[in-house]
Amino acid sequence: MSKKVLVTGSGGFVGPYLIRELTQSNYEVFGVDRSPGSTYQADLLDINSLNKFLQETTPDYICHLAGFSSVKDSFDKPELCRKINVEGTANLLSAVQKYCPNPRVLIISSAHVYGEPEYVPIDELHPLNPNSPYAKSRVEQEKLVNDFDLDIIISRSFNHTGPGQQTGFVCPDFINEAKRLLSGEIESIKVGNLEAKRDISDVRDVVNAYKLLLEKGESNSI
Repeated sequence: MSKKVLVTGSGGFVGPYLIRELTQSNYEVFGVDRSPGSTYQADLLDINSLNKFLQETTPDYICHLAGFSSVKDSFDKPELCRKINVEGTANLLSAVQKYCPNPRVLIISSAHVYGEPEYVPIDELHPLNPNSPYAKSRVEQEKLVNDFDLDIIISRSFNHTGPGQQTGFVCPDFINEAKRLLSGEIESIKVGNLEAKRDISDVRDVVNAYKLLLEKGESNSI
């Protein structure tokens, strides 16, 4: 029998790519999202809905993509950011510990926890220096996993992009501004700091890495 994978945040940018990657590898995949169209419609802040679908699916693997993902918006909505990323993850892990027989859980955190790099390339031993409400929520999210007796892996993912990413992130924002310029809607393109440097991956490579972490990652590691 094929193994079962539960993907939270399945309706977001990365979710459909991950579901396609896992399905092509013969996993039975269940999607969970707040929006209609997923296998299960649920909210991380609604513990009853989490309990329900975990009892019904009892997955072998869980990839926790769901979360508040915008650094920019986190400055305007810091409490909501923390509530979703920290309390939502705690709710999920509580339900997993109660209803699932020893699944492997992959939690998607962020390289933003490192803040301004003290050295490059950044590795997992780099000091944490979160400099936004978003980054602080991810640090707190990582710490709470110590409260659960589960097989958990954390991925501190760097920037990734690809077809279908919505505006609010750097690559689609640049593309959107260029389209508006070419159409005559605007006369010039406004951007942020062009001196900044980022490593940006293709989302299709990232979801392949997530699948490999689920299959071969070292337990309780970052």
